[in-house]
Amino acid sequence: MKCVQDHNIQSLAIPSLGGGKRGFPQKRIVRLTLNVIKSNYPDCLKQVQIICKDDASFGAYKERLS
Repeated sequence: MKCVQDHNIQSLAIPSLGGGKRGFPQKRIVRLTLNVIKSNYPDCLKQVQIICKDDASFGAYKERLS
């Protein structure tokens, strides 16, 4: 993610991480992902797309961002 600042990237798409076979709690993944994005890139990113693999993942992000 260092290249975001180095190359003045304003839009980013990333996959939703975790929540697979290992069973890491989806709500925790969402919280951690959003905290990293907000705390490290509050000014340089204008758009972030998180690509969700299923409805449960999408619902967790939607709930957290509401």
